[in-house]
Amino acid sequence: MIPKLLRLAACLPLVAITAADNSGDCFSSSSGLGAASYSNCCSGRAGGQGEIDGTEFEYHCKAWFTPVPSTSRAAASARSCAQLCRNDEDCVASTWDRTQNKCFLSEAHDDLGIQPSEQYGEGFIAFHKRAGTTPPVDACQSLVNEAVANEAAACEAQMKPIRERRDELQKERDELYESNQRLGENARASEKVLEEYKRCPLLHLQQTTVGTVTYKQYCSQGVSDITAPSGPREQLGLSYDECLVSCSNDSWCQGGVLHQEQEQRETYCLVLFHFGKDNFKAILQTIR
Repeated sequence: MIPKLLRLAACLPLVAITAADNSGDCFSSSSGLGAASYSNCCSGRAGGQGEIDGTEFEYHCKAWFTPVPSTSRAAASARSCAQLCRNDEDCVASTWDRTQNKCFLSEAHDDLGIQPSEQYGEGFIAFHKRAGTTPPVDACQSLVNEAVANEAAACEAQMKPIRERRDELQKERDELYESNQRLGENARASEKVLEEYKRCPLLHLQQTTVGTVTYKQYCSQGVSDITAPSGPREQLGLSYDECLVSCSNDSWCQGGVLHQEQEQRETYCLVLFHFGKDNFKAILQTIR
């Protein structure tokens, strides 16, 4: 857009502008309407320059911009026409026709140029935004909003697979943690089974007393080899010594069976309900 404005500036020699005149009255809110506004802008001068809300304009009397736009907007003063261009982000120049109170807004175009005419230009003022001036904030706001919305949508599209992958990795991490916990528990159970297994051959047919109860111990034998228990009660997770204590604490317990499953790395104790006539209770430790 700036090069096109520079081309417009190159056309300025076509119009003789009074050098010493800034013509601030042309854009004043008190410059009047219709003929009064035109007179404030062009009486005794060929043009000038001024500012409207931060946007600088240069204007030329008895001139218009070509090609002439096919549509126009109502404007009762030169200031109004310049302000319409200022508030339109696509407008680079405008032409005010005082005789009809119409304003023609021109967009950037390769063929855009100023057409001065002493004979036919009476009542016309051509305005153009000066190159390098800061555009009004409200003129850019729609572009800013669109850019922000586009960037937000692009960012969301990029972040969606990242968040999904993050959730997958967190789920995998949690599963690995639980698996590691189970492995640790299994490892500790295996160590417990191995320790009990090492004791088994040394205890076979030996007697031991726990509290006030004496037990005879059998290793690597099934329950049916010693007695026929009725109504065994299973207590999971007891060690060999714990199984003995459990049976000693129950007056009705005839014997305790510590059963170890090496493949599953689990131990459990069977407390037998059978009441025999033996003067001691029997504890059977089995390894299978």
